[in-house]
Amino acid sequence: MDPDLLNSGLAEYLNSQAEEHIPLREELLTIEAEIAKLRQDVGLLLDLYLEHAFDREALLKRKRKLDLELQKLERRREDVSAVLQREQATQQQIATLREFAVKIRRKLGIAEAEWPVRRQIVELLDLQVMLQSTEGEREVWVTRIVGLDVLMRCPRA
Repeated sequence: MDPDLLNSGLAEYLNSQAEEHIPLREELLTIEAEIAKLRQDVGLLLDLYLEHAFDREALLKRKRKLDLELQKLERRREDVSAVLQREQATQQQIATLREFAVKIRRKLGIAEAEWPVRRQIVELLDLQVMLQSTEGEREVWVTRIVGLDVLMRCPRA
């Protein structure tokens, strides 16, 4: 596994992930703004009550409604944040992948010459590999390595 190919594949993967998550990040910003607005509304509501603008029943009714909206938004924020965290490759995962590639390159030279050995390694590691050839390049998708899907493009030899 060529380190430069691995690095370029990882860079492509991280860039595509960043682009895919733009809508979720924007939604998260919108949710945060709505939560801040609702909290501000709760404060304003309490101020109006203290100024005797309305009675306690009206305060409690309106506060319950705001609290329900706030809980709904906070749950949605947690859900969106969880998706972003779950799908984002961490620096630790990337480092682990790089270490894995170095170990494979160093210790499994025999696999270069023998296809049955390669296949056995893939099966033992529970890897899922998809090979595709397009426009003069070979694409290799590797899944199940530290939770990352990695695309490596290799020029035809």
